[in-house]
Amino acid sequence: MSIMGNKRPRIPAAFISPKWNPSSTKATTTAAKFIDDDTTPRPTQTTFPPTSYVPYHSREASNSTNYSSSDADSEPITPTLVEFSRPRLRGVDSKAMREKDALDALKGLQIRRVAQRRSQKKLERERMRQYGDENNEFYESVLSSSFSSSSLSSLDAPLTTPPVPSKCHGLLAPFAPKSKNNVFKEPMPPSPTSQHIQCVLRPPASLRSIRTTFRRLQDSHKNSQRNFKTDAGMEEILLRLADQHREAMIQICEAEERAYEGRWKKARSLRIQAEQKDVKGMERGLKFHQIPWPILTPIVFSPAEINKKSVEGFVLSPFRRLGASEREKVAEEIKKWEEDVFEELVVRKVIEREKESVREGRRKVREVLEAFLNS
Repeated sequence: MSIMGNKRPRIPAAFISPKWNPSSTKATTTAAKFIDDDTTPRPTQTTFPPTSYVPYHSREASNSTNYSSSDADSEPITPTLVEFSRPRLRGVDSKAMREKDALDALKGLQIRRVAQRRSQKKLERERMRQYGDENNEFYESVLSSSFSSSSLSSLDAPLTTPPVPSKCHGLLAPFAPKSKNNVFKEPMPPSPTSQHIQCVLRPPASLRSIRTTFRRLQDSHKNSQRNFKTDAGMEEILLRLADQHREAMIQICEAEERAYEGRWKKARSLRIQAEQKDVKGMERGLKFHQIPWPILTPIVFSPAEINKKSVEGFVLSPFRRLGASEREKVAEEIKKWEEDVFEELVVRKVIEREKESVREGRRKVREVLEAFLNS
């Protein structure tokens, strides 16, 4: 017990009651009941119960049963800190406290194990990010090849001699797959005979060469996976693209056919003579690039741009006049380029300085079409 002093301190109202009798049994019973009903969780390493301030008067005042504010004013109050140790408490089960401490310790151990697992997984993710995703497959193949070479060397060794591990085990240890308990097993010491044969069969590789080989195998593995995924749906994609391309070409050829026939219709309906002139005195009539030439590029400015490839590409197009054969297409097209018909419909409406160029272009188109029919 420790005395805080003779001077009267400022005591909160929570600790002093105007009608409190320390010798009464009611207060003791209430305190014991409070201790028995206390179900609040305690810290893990609690050795002493919470202390309480119990103010009381002098020894003579402690025997009195009545207390008033006049007595408090007349006599000084000496507050005392009373500490209750574990044996003095009633209703506290020491066995339950020990079980609770044990459970808390077990919970702390579980938390530490979870933290260790998380840190180990973090280290594994860092290793996988640094050395790739398929390092396990590569190093398993390397280790299996090394063990196959060591099995050859075990033929000369006694039957009780264990297989010799690879010499590059020390190099592959940071990257090789770990066991379930994340512990690498130490390799057994090789015999002299197997060690000599292994050195002959497999020279020791450097860490740089191992990493280079791993990256090359990793790239090839990724490429093979990408190619497999591409080949799986390539047929369907090609069929869909072929259908879209066919529809687009049909629409383009239909538009070109309409434009081609529209230029022929305009040339036939044009009712002017070459000698006629406009208000400004310029000749009125068709020019070379206004003639509906049967080529892929409809607008040309000289006969040199008309050749066999461009004419056959337009007339024999598979998307033009669907259902007709190539000879039918050429036979129907060649009628427009007969000399008499072309002179009547087109040449007489062309301006004078370009008539010879238009006749030369007609001869080239006629020769290409006739050569196809005679072939």
